[in-house]
Amino acid sequence: MTRITRRVAFAWLAGSAAMVDRCDAASSVDAALTTLVPCPDGAIILAGSQAGVTIHDANSLEMLDRWKPAMDNVHDLCFHPDKKSLAVAGGNPGQSGIVELVDWPTRELKRRFEGHDDIVDSVDFSSDGKQLVTASADEVCNVFATSQTKPLIRYTKHSKGVRSVRFLPDDRTIVSASRDETLRVWESTSGNTLRTLHNHSAEVNALALRPGTQDSLPMIASAAADQTVRFWQPTIGRMVRFIRLDSEPLGIQWSHDGSHVWAVCRDGVCRRIDAARVEVVAAEQLSGVWLYDVAIAAGVIACDSDGQLHRWPVDEFREENK
Repeated sequence: MTRITRRVAFAWLAGSAAMVDRCDAASSVDAALTTLVPCPDGAIILAGSQAGVTIHDANSLEMLDRWKPAMDNVHDLCFHPDKKSLAVAGGNPGQSGIVELVDWPTRELKRRFEGHDDIVDSVDFSSDGKQLVTASADEVCNVFATSQTKPLIRYTKHSKGVRSVRFLPDDRTIVSASRDETLRVWESTSGNTLRTLHNHSAEVNALALRPGTQDSLPMIASAAADQTVRFWQPTIGRMVRFIRLDSEPLGIQWSHDGSHVWAVCRDGVCRRIDAARVEVVAAEQLSGVWLYDVAIAAGVIACDSDGQLHRWPVDEFREENK
């Protein structure tokens, strides 16, 4: 585990308008870190919280810079497929949900998407980059053209707040996950529900799309408060398998080769799950508080409710059959 708090002085992203010559900030943030995303080159990782967005070196975890978008909370970060733009999602609780599309790495605002009455918890781009979808605590999902600021489609079939949303590789099908304990599969063009998946017995916290599924049936992993991670083929409505953990998983991420899922949990443990055998093959206690999200960049990086980042090389995991 790595937890760095010393001061640093060096430049990052040389030659860009976002270059920083010195940052006298520790790596910890005075707010729970709820989302992580690696930058396209893998050398930088971004974290979102009530404090805004912080920019960290992916190896040392040192904070290089921070900025505050025009919203009270940042709940999700997602790079456009062209890697030249970043969606910053969040808003003001009980008032509005916002997505800001900013140029990367200059962070200049390009477009602002509105249309929610509560926080946007999740945002995702279609693979061609022409659309984005949002999931909000107001129980609504919106589909936007990235060139416009008003929703094209409003999906209103969930009965509680929507926590996570993903485009499938065909760019026409969307999967959303909600506090109402369901996953819903629906059309991005019409908003019609294709199927509802009811197997979870508590609110669903996160979704992750397995990489490299364009030539086969897509697979989605879901993490829920029933302490399970479930694996789905959503286009045919099939739950393939599931695993019950010792603690509630709050965030999940696939390995690059699609063989494993990393799950970060309320007990501060990150668990590595073999997706074929549905077994926890490794685990590590990274924090004494909740882990909210996990990303792969210079190892596996997790963020926690104390505003800390934690990184470790994959081969340092203790092999544990749980």
